[in-house]
Amino acid sequence: RAGAFTVQLGAFSSRADADARYRKLRGQGHAVRVVRVGPLWRVRLGRYASREAASEVARSLKAKNIDSFVTEAESP
Repeated sequence: RAGAFTVQLGAFSSRADADARYRKLRGQGHAVRVVRVGPLWRVRLGRYASREAASEVARSLKAKNIDSFVTEAESP
């Protein structure tokens, strides 16, 4: 399915903490979003058709010292 994968940059029990991470990453030019999945607020970037495409983005973030990992995207 299109957009099956995403890059996650944080998960927080508090919406305020997720919003703080969101603002920091947005300020650096990243088009992130905050979504609630279960009890946690997650900060995510992009929707990618393949795990490989998402992994490429995660590697580029790592080169900028931004920790992230690839996961399945939430339903739109």
